[in-house]
Amino acid sequence: MSHGDVEEYLERSKSLIDSSPQMGEANTKVRLVQPLIELLG
Repeated sequence: MSHGDVEEYLERSKSLIDSSPQMGEANTKVRLVQPLIELLG
């Protein structure tokens, strides 16, 4: 995991949150939590 990977994840996550602020729990897990866990290894 590099600094660039983390920045890319944060930018992508912010964009998703801004475009879908009322994202349900299932979508939150798939779009935000799971990619973070994969990033962390």
